[in-house]
Amino acid sequence: MNRMMLLLLAVVVIFGACDADKPEEEIIAGTQVTGIPSIDKLLKEVEKSPNDASLFYRLGEAYYENEGYDEAIMAAQKAISLDSTQPKYFNLLAYTYLNYNQSYEALLTMQRASGYFPDSMNTLINLAEIQMTLANYDASMQTAKRILEVYPASDEAFYIIGMNMKYKGDTSNALKSLQTAVERNEDHLLAYQELAMLSDALGKDNLALLYFDNSLRIDSTDKFTLFNRGNFHRDRRQDSEAVYWYRKAFMADKDFAEPYFNIGILYLEHDSLKQAYEHFNLAVNVEPTFDIAYYYRGITSEKMGDKTAAISDYRNALKFDPDLGRAKKALKDLGQEVDNF
Repeated sequence: MNRMMLLLLAVVVIFGACDADKPEEEIIAGTQVTGIPSIDKLLKEVEKSPNDASLFYRLGEAYYENEGYDEAIMAAQKAISLDSTQPKYFNLLAYTYLNYNQSYEALLTMQRASGYFPDSMNTLINLAEIQMTLANYDASMQTAKRILEVYPASDEAFYIIGMNMKYKGDTSNALKSLQTAVERNEDHLLAYQELAMLSDALGKDNLALLYFDNSLRIDSTDKFTLFNRGNFHRDRRQDSEAVYWYRKAFMADKDFAEPYFNIGILYLEHDSLKQAYEHFNLAVNVEPTFDIAYYYRGITSEKMGDKTAAISDYRNALKFDPDLGRAKKALKDLGQEVDNF
């Protein structure tokens, strides 16, 4: 029996869905062991204290961390039914919905929470973030303005406004709002990252480097800052610098596939085929569904004279992206039929 099935069995018995006629005590007593220590420990505690909302909240967090989203939703709902005065219970429910591709339910949950807790900064921030995620940019900015009415010094509200402006294509006002965010909080990593990338896109090299430096001051191992710094140098054909920063990015997170891929592209452009192949290989090993990495590993194999390996990789690329025209063309050029994927 797999882990997710065990999770589901555990949550069915604990919340009474298995038999509506059984008393809650009997249902809880029948809780299944999931094999996940953090969850099993909490299940035992819930057995002893079935009316403790905080335990159901912690149980929901544990399920969420283990991607048991159905169970996390039920646990958060149970916590709210026992105690509806805690904003964090609603936050957990909303973000579980969001990660479970139930975005409308996530939005409704946070709208409900903002009515219960109109002065809760975290509640309003989460509402604004979910609205922004759903591309409700004007609504998100209005929520951010509500935050500023209650908390005029909020750096996060300006960050949210800046991000909405960016998504709306208003780069000038995005920069202004993000700059205000870092003026109010000099350690706002995400705002510095966005400022760096926007400045990079505008060709303001010195300013972009300044913002990258501030991001790294806050967290010298942040993989996204390191990766984007690599992109900055790649776009200016400073290839050795780009490789340096990409290497730092995957050293920060060896399961981060994109730096391996980008280094592979640079090696391929310089006809360093062995090194290119090695990095494309690392990319697909880290991320087995990385379609474009399979394609470029195929290109590299073909250049090295291994057409059999190339054909295999072009087919792998199409397996994960059936619309990848370049892979289809590569197969046809090698005299292969293109299957319907």
